[in-house]
Parts: sequence; C-alpha cells; structure tokens
Amino acid sequence: MENPLIEIDDVVRACVGLDATPDSQVVAIERYFTRDAAFNHPLCKVGAAPGSREAILKIYQWYRILSPKLLITVNDRTWVEQSTEAFMDAQPSSPTLPVAMVQRGTMFLDITQTFHLFFSPFSPRPAHLVTKLTLVKEGGALWFIDKQEDFYQPEDICNLIIPPLASPTLLIKGFASLASNDDADEDRKLREYTISRAMSSNKF
Repeated sequence: MENPLIEIDDVVRACVGLDATPDSQVVAIERYFTRDAAFNHPLCKVGAAPGSREAILKIYQWYRILSPKLLITVNDRTWVEQSTEAFMDAQPSSPTLPVAMVQRGTMFLDITQTFHLFFSPFSPRPAHLVTKLTLVKEGGALWFIDKQEDFYQPEDICNLIIPPLASPTLLIKGFASLASNDDADEDRKLREYTISRAMSSNKF
C-alpha cells in the first residue's frame, strides 16, 4: 500500500469481502502481507515464521467458506504511530554498518461484520471488533501488513458463532458490574467503620 489510510478499506474487501474468491484472496494476501506475517484472533493464531503468510491465507479462505455471505464494513481507521529502525550488518568487512531502514506504523480499524455460518439455523447478527495492524515499509514506497490482531467483546464472539448466546453474555457482564459495585460499597463501609473504631479507641 502506498497510502494505508486511503487503501485499507479496499484491502479488507479484497481479503474477506463479499466479492472475494479463493483466487482473489491469494492475490490480495500475497500483495499486502509480509511472507512471515503474524495473525491473532480470539479463535485462532498464526505466529510469525517463514511462510506463515500461507497459513493466514488459508484462514481467510476458510472464513469465507464458513460464511459465504459475509458483510464487512470499516467504520473508522486511525494511524497511530510511525518509527524508523536501522538494521546493522554484523559482517566485520562491511564498509558501512546500516544496511536497511525499516519504517513501522500501527493502524487501528473499527469494523462491523455480519458473519453467518452456512449451516447455522440462527439469524445472523452484526459483530463489532477492533483490528490492530502493524505495518512495515522496507526501503521501497509500499507498506505491508506484518501483524494482524483482532479484538472482540465476548458478546460479539457469540454473535459470530451462536447469536442467541449474546444476550445472556450481556446479562452476565451486567450482573458482574453490579456485583463489583456492591463489593466496592461494602469495602468502603468496612474501611470507614474500621477507621471510626480506631479513632474512637485513640480517644481513651
């Protein structure tokens, strides 16, 4: 990518959009990912290794097989940081030490997708996620995805797999919030009581 902020929507559609085919996914993944890219999702993970891009490609292809009518929208995108790293040549005979300059950038995508398992009897529900992309540019003018990390709330994972579980999950989170608030109030009252008793004891 020459300009990730402008091009990233097209990259997402090419990798996993409604019109993506197995052949077009091969072209997209090879064009936009580094050979040793890493991928991390709540339900699967590919570590950075030689040829790991091929494993990421197969995950994307299987994702489209599971949900042939996948709908995905990039709601917002943010370019967070850029840094430049110099890699040194360890060879003693090298006349100049810096041999490569690598630029790194981080992009966050706010995404909504409607994923529907082709064998699921449940109606699909939209799921929200935040995707963090680590991008690198080595010498040339193009940025490549070196790492992809997908972050979901528990109820959104339910929307992907078993949508009816999303509502109970939200209820559990709500009860957990109430319980933590009640516990915090009880702890505050106990500390106030302890301090009051200590002050009363010091008066005698």
